[in-house]
Amino acid sequence: MSTAIAIPEIKELPTTAKAAAEFIWRNQDLLNAISHPRGMGTIEMGKRLSEVDRRAVIRDYELALISEINELQENFYWKHWSAEAKAGKRWQLLHPEKESGEGTAQNVCLEITDLLFFTVSLLQVKGYTESGWVEFWGNESQWNLKGDGARSLSRPEDAQALLECGLDLIAATRSNYSAYPPEAAVLLAMYSFAGITWEKALSLYAQKLIKNYERQARGRKQVGDEMAATENAGIR
Repeated sequence: MSTAIAIPEIKELPTTAKAAAEFIWRNQDLLNAISHPRGMGTIEMGKRLSEVDRRAVIRDYELALISEINELQENFYWKHWSAEAKAGKRWQLLHPEKESGEGTAQNVCLEITDLLFFTVSLLQVKGYTESGWVEFWGNESQWNLKGDGARSLSRPEDAQALLECGLDLIAATRSNYSAYPPEAAVLLAMYSFAGITWEKALSLYAQKLIKNYERQARGRKQVGDEMAATENAGIR
C-alpha cells in the first residue's frame, strides 16, 4: 500500500446525531480532496469553481448516485416480468438467508451508505452549508426509529418504498431548495425504510470511510478491484 495517502484513525465515534452529522460533513470533504481528480475538497469546489466547472462536478456525483441506486435495486427481485415476481417474490431480497454479499440486507445497508457519501458530496458542491446540513441530518427527532421497529427489509412493502425513494433521490438532485435539501430528506427516508438508526448509519459510514481511504491509497480501479467485494462484506 502506498504511504502517499494518510489513513485517518478514528478512535471513537460521535455520541449524538448532531455530532454525527458534523463528522460526516467534514470527513466527506476531506475524502473528496484526495479522491476527486480536481484535487480539492467539495466545499472548496462549491466556492471556487466556475459555474461551468461546478456543473460538471455536480454531474459527476449525479452519475455516481445513479450507479449506486442501480446497485441497490439489484439486491431485490424488482423486475415485474421475472418468473420470481410471478411466483410472489417481487421486492424480496435475493439471498435473505445469507449474512452478507449481494442480495442481502447487509449489502443493502452498504449501498445506502454509498448514497450518503455521494449525496453529501453533491450538496457541498452545490454550496449547501454545514450548519443547514447539521440542523437537518443531526436532528434526532427526524430519526425517530426506535418506536418503528416493524420496518424491515424483509417486508416487501418497505423494500418497494426504499427502491421508489431511489427514483425520488435522482429527481431531487434537479430541484431547487431553500429551507432544506430535498436530497437529504429522500435519503433519510431510505434509511427509515431500511430500519437504520442514526447510530448505525454513522457506524457504517465510518467503516466505509476507512475502506475508501485504503482504496485510494492502493489506487482504486473501477474494474478489476478483486479486494472490494471481500472488504464490503466485512462492513456490518
